[in-house]
Formats: sequence, structure tokens, C-alpha cells
Amino acid sequence: EQLYGFSRKLAAIGSLDDLLWATAYQIAAMLKLRVMLLLPEDDRDRVTPRAGYPPEDALDEADLAAAQWCWRHDRPAGRGSDTLPGARRLFLPLRTGRGPLGVLGLDRDGPLLTPDQHRLLDALADQAAVSIERVLLVEDLDRIRLQAEADRLRAALLTSVSHDLRTPLAAIRGAAETVLTYDSTLSTPARRDLYATIITECARMGRFVGNLLDMTRLESGAIAPSREAVDIGEAIGSV
Repeated sequence: EQLYGFSRKLAAIGSLDDLLWATAYQIAAMLKLRVMLLLPEDDRDRVTPRAGYPPEDALDEADLAAAQWCWRHDRPAGRGSDTLPGARRLFLPLRTGRGPLGVLGLDRDGPLLTPDQHRLLDALADQAAVSIERVLLVEDLDRIRLQAEADRLRAALLTSVSHDLRTPLAAIRGAAETVLTYDSTLSTPARRDLYATIITECARMGRFVGNLLDMTRLESGAIAPSREAVDIGEAIGSV
């Protein structure tokens, strides 16, 4: 009954942090263990603690070494295992059919797991791994969708800007050709108007080029957003 309730709870969770906390709490409550969940960083070479129960629990150097070994080799490490048995915790890989997802760290005073408890842990870990994979896949789909939207926006912006660039270029060329061709017949005011047109359109084109450069800097991550509290009513009014 508890496993069924746990599976229903996981199915309703959409946030990875909430999912990890619920998993750590459930395993700790059902098996009377101290639990730590570790997931890979961006480079996927190392895992870092993401959730634990009790929340204030921390890993020492021996535990971290065992957790990294478990992640890299997809095999148990730490307490009671054949690898780095001096660690305080036992670390087990979390995996699905698509491969490893993270590492589960377990610890408690006294003997760690009986055979029955180990089977229960396997069931809990399998449910948690499938749920973690589901949330990660949803996040990947969201990133792909956002990237596709960004690509469409970029294409629209480039099309718009390329059209806008042609307008000042045409005006500059027309004014310059007029001055070059009819210089001797142009009055001074007319010549000044043509020069003013060239200067104005050059400035306009400079703004467009600046916008292009700003867009490139934004896409490359050179400009970071400034996050601060704002009045939401004022922000909506501005938009």
C-alpha cells in the first residue's frame, strides 16, 4: 500500500527538486535510513548532492569519493561493498533501461539493510529512477521547444533587420550617386539636404548593426540578465 501511494505521489510531481525530496523522505521513512540523492553536474563527470533526509545531513570526503566512484563505474561503493568500504554510507546507482541517472546514498546506526529491506529499497529506487527520468525528459523537451522558438524568433529578427538595412543603404546610395552625377548643377541647399540624408541614414544603419551585435551577444551568453524584485503592475503596464 505504501509503494502504491509512493508511486501515485511521484506521478503527480513535476519539479525535479520536489521529486528528489519526496524520494529521500519516503525511503528514509520506510526503511529508517539517512538518505542522500546525488545527480550529475552539467559535464556529467561528477555527481553533487541534490536532496537528503534529514535535510541538514552532509557528505565527508570519503563519502564523496565513494559516490563519485559509484557514478563513474555504475556499481555500488562505500560501506559494506568491495570498493571504498571505509565510507560511512553505502552508495548505489540509480538507473533505468536508458542508463544511470544518479546515486543513492544510505546510512544508519547499526546494520544497514536486511534482505527484505533490500528488496523494498530496490522497488523504491526503481520507482524513483523512472520518475526522475520522466522529469528530466520533460525538461529536455521544454529546452528543445524553447530552442525552436528562439530559432524562429532569430530568423524573424534577421529577416526584419535585413529588410531594414536595405532601406538606409538604398537612401545612402541614391544620395551619393546624385551628388556624384549632378554635383555641378546642384544648388547649395540641395547638396546640403543630400549630405544630411547620407548622415541620417548612416546613423540609422549604425543602430541596426548595433541591434544585431546586441542580439549576438545575448545569444552567446555575454550579457547576463539582472534579476531584482520589481512591481509586477508597473512591469505589466510598461509592456
